[in-house]
Formats: sequence, structure tokens, C-alpha cells
Amino acid sequence: MSLATVQSQYLTFFPPQNLTTSYVITTNWLLKPHESGFPEELTYKAYDTCYGLQVKKPVSNKNKIKVTFISNKGENEELFFLIRIISLFNKMPSIQRTIYCSRTHIEYLKQIANEGIEFRSREENQLLETEVILCFGSSAIHFLLSGIPVIIVGTFGLGGIITPENFELLLKKGFMGRPGGTYNEEIPIELLAEEILEVQHNKILFNQTVQIQALIKKKQFFDYDTLYNQLETFNIDYWLNDIKRRWQIDMQLVSNIQILSKAKKTFLVRQHINDVMASFEEEEAMFFKYLLERRTAKEAFNIAAIPIKDFWLMVSVLWDKKIIILYV
Repeated sequence: MSLATVQSQYLTFFPPQNLTTSYVITTNWLLKPHESGFPEELTYKAYDTCYGLQVKKPVSNKNKIKVTFISNKGENEELFFLIRIISLFNKMPSIQRTIYCSRTHIEYLKQIANEGIEFRSREENQLLETEVILCFGSSAIHFLLSGIPVIIVGTFGLGGIITPENFELLLKKGFMGRPGGTYNEEIPIELLAEEILEVQHNKILFNQTVQIQALIKKKQFFDYDTLYNQLETFNIDYWLNDIKRRWQIDMQLVSNIQILSKAKKTFLVRQHINDVMASFEEEEAMFFKYLLERRTAKEAFNIAAIPIKDFWLMVSVLWDKKIIILYV
């Protein structure tokens, strides 16, 4: 494979299929965990602090349980999902409902929301009193550390209450919704109501938050700023330009990249977004299937079967496009 072929093959990526991914395909892979396309390996290690929003459990109200939905930042995608949440909250007048979201959406959302739904700007650093948090993505870690029960309501459906028993499973799915769920699947209001009632009437759930906090500490999660400071020191040019040093690198396909084949063509697709990153011939795609497990640079080079210069150019491009993760 010639250098020109490598440049043509690996630098020609499909454009995003929707607006939600347009800001993701950049040369900077250090995106915040709640943004679409953030590699799952890093999502597991960092969490979004939601502008430092602090949470505490209020004095119990026997009449109405306080439920708060915290939205994820994401312009068009955020507004679309907030409309879905409001359609659910409109049908739940028996609970005290609050929504934290971008201030740019609040006035519009008030027009489609029933009375009794309170809106707050997520950007305001303030104390939030609630008995249960509804959210999805890495921000779930932040609220679990506050000792408040968390119900995952996300783009992949209803994940339910986070418990010590399902913590690992929901974590592996990035707290994006129901394990096995499909993108933008329906959230049954009856099941969501049952989850909220479970929190309201089951005091054991509040004790379980202590166990979940222990699991979080055991896995050594970082807030995003801490992780960014650590990763900022990684310079791909520093590693790849040194002939000896670059062979010390291990590499692996990012876990949110899915390999799909159709008519002797293979496509790399990001699971949480369902957009095509690149396409390859069937034979060339064997390289990516090989990287489903962590491999040394020497092993990856042998399976790629292309000249050394072309190989390291390919590695640089794949890393830049968040298709592979490099370990040193």
C-alpha cells in the first residue's frame, strides 16, 4: 500500500449524518465525557461535575417527592431530549419536578411545559435540593457521590435506579440508558413512575448509595479537569517521531467503535451516535478486528503489512480521529 493510498484511505472520513456529531470530529480527542463520541475507556475514568452543581437531600415531603432532571450539554441534541423529558413530566403532576438545562432553552421549554415544572439554568453554581436525580452519561458519577439516588433516563432508554448490583453493567454502557437499548428508544412512563416510587418508599436505596460510593472510589474516578491535565501531557508527535520510542506503544480499537460489514465493505461506526467514521475493503478491515484486543505496536505493524512510514502515518490519523487508543 503506497503512502498516497494510506493518506487517501485514512484521511477521507464520512461527514456526520446529523447535527449532533458535527462538533465531535475535531483534531482534539480530549472531549468532555458527556459529549457524544468520547471514548468509553476515558468515560469510565472521568465524570462531568455539571458546573460544580451541589446536591443535598431535602426535608421529606409526604405529599410530593422532589425529582430533578439534569440535562447534558449539546445544543440541538439537548433540546430534542428535553422535549421528550417534558412530555413525560407533563403526565406526572403528583411529583415535584425540576429541570436543569442550558439557559438558552428555558423560555422555549416553558411554552410546552405544564404548570408546576420548574426550570433552572445548569450553568448557575447553586445548591440543589432533591430526593432523586434523573440523568444520563458520566454526570451520574457526580450525583452518586452526593449520596442521592440516581435513575438513568438517557438516549438509549430507561436504565433505571443505579444500585450496587447493576452499577457495573450500567457503567459499561456509559450510563447512557437501558443495556441493550436502541438509540432514542421510547421511555415508558409507567416504568419511570415505578422507579420513582421505588425511591420514595424504599429507604434501603438511600443506604445503597454508600455502597455505590465505595465502588466509585475503588475504581478511582477523576473529575474531567483532573483527567484532562493528565492526558494533556501526552504528545503523539513526541512518541511517533522517535523511531525507538514509538515501538513502546500499545494500541487498541476504541470500545465505542463498532465494526459493520456489508457487501464486502466494512464500516467503522460509533455506537452511541450511529454515524460512519470510515469504510474499508474487507481485507483491510482485518486490521481493526485484530485491534479489538490490546496489541503491541510490533504486533499491529505485522498484521497491517504495509511499509513502516505508512503504518505510523495511519496510526497518527486513527488516533487523531478517536478510532484507536494508544497506551504508553
